[in-house]
Amino acid sequence: MLAGCGGDSSSAETSGAATTAPSEPAPIATPEPAEKDETGLDAERKPTMPFTIKLTADGHNPVAGEDWTFAVSARNEDGTPTDGTVRAYLLLDGKLYDTIGWYLFQGTYHRTIQFPLERKDLQLVFQAQVEANGGLVNARAYRIVVQ
Repeated sequence: MLAGCGGDSSSAETSGAATTAPSEPAPIATPEPAEKDETGLDAERKPTMPFTIKLTADGHNPVAGEDWTFAVSARNEDGTPTDGTVRAYLLLDGKLYDTIGWYLFQGTYHRTIQFPLERKDLQLVFQAQVEANGGLVNARAYRIVVQ
């Protein structure tokens, strides 16, 4: 709520010099912290309009220093594309290991990344979440081992 100075039409009129007390700033509303799941990622939230996610990638064995492309698409129940935000993460031993990024998209999102040599031989899970239609949905887990 925004606070303003002055009275409204129902305020009484006073005579003499008026003094104004300094106004305190209105409190800033902070959002509730998102509920986390067992991996450390934001927990799923049911969307107002259900949608499905499809995750594809260049295979389960990306090579360090070489391009690896993933794609995430989201469709409403009626088959129309939805838009929202893709959140891409890497999990190690079932816990958040690295955030690849958050990306706005419309229908389908493609991204090419390169894994650093330090990730070689790690058993990772590529996890994508889509935030759309007022909810947050996980794509299926995609296991990878960087070569």
